[in-house]
Amino acid sequence: MLKAELIRSLLQNTLPDLKNNPDKLEIYIDDGLIVGTGAHSASYEIQYTLNIVVTDFSGSPDMIFAPLMDFIRKNQPELVENPERRKDGFKFIEDPNNHDSIDLSIYLKLTERVLVKEENGKNIIKHLNEPTLNEYPDVTHWQLFVGNELVREWKTDNKAN
Repeated sequence: MLKAELIRSLLQNTLPDLKNNPDKLEIYIDDGLIVGTGAHSASYEIQYTLNIVVTDFSGSPDMIFAPLMDFIRKNQPELVENPERRKDGFKFIEDPNNHDSIDLSIYLKLTERVLVKEENGKNIIKHLNEPTLNEYPDVTHWQLFVGNELVREWKTDNKAN
């Protein structure tokens, strides 16, 4: 699944602890479903729940939630645009380990559209981009504050797909 790998890369690039300790980030695909499009081709949509597990995390969960929300707005916009999808499209469970760290399980309901077309007797398979939602097209530098404390900064290219 392409989005799963994009999210892994996003979190590792946003949070140095996950890049330096990749075993603290686990990604699972749950409840996968392939839905045919009904087109005159083998095109389909992949539907699944992405389970992101971050272990022994000592920062604020917002340090993970904010970049994920930015990703969702660009790559799965119906999770923010559709009131029904907002109800259960982005869920989490937090388990405290001690006073210094938590284990965090995040569940994202994702889809990937796959175009299959025949060219010269061969099937060409292409994952399609999602429609873009971007309320802040000129913002590329982001900062996350918890209270008055700056806890994380990151940059995005903020370009449409």
